[in-house]
Amino acid sequence: MRCMETFIIRQVSTFLVNKLISAFLDFFNKSLKKVNELSNIQDNIKKINLIRSDFLMSNLLNSLP
Repeated sequence: MRCMETFIIRQVSTFLVNKLISAFLDFFNKSLKKVNELSNIQDNIKKINLIRSDFLMSNLLNSLP
């Protein structure tokens, strides 16, 4: 009887630990996706600023006599 109780406790413990690890990995994955999205936004802002500065520079050069 004691062996069966130990077996059940181990099974439940393993199940709970697996669920906890799974939840942590899901959270970590979502966090990485958010970081990646922010990184992509920052890259896009840099590209826009470069295009803008190129545009302003070309307008400045075209306005010179």
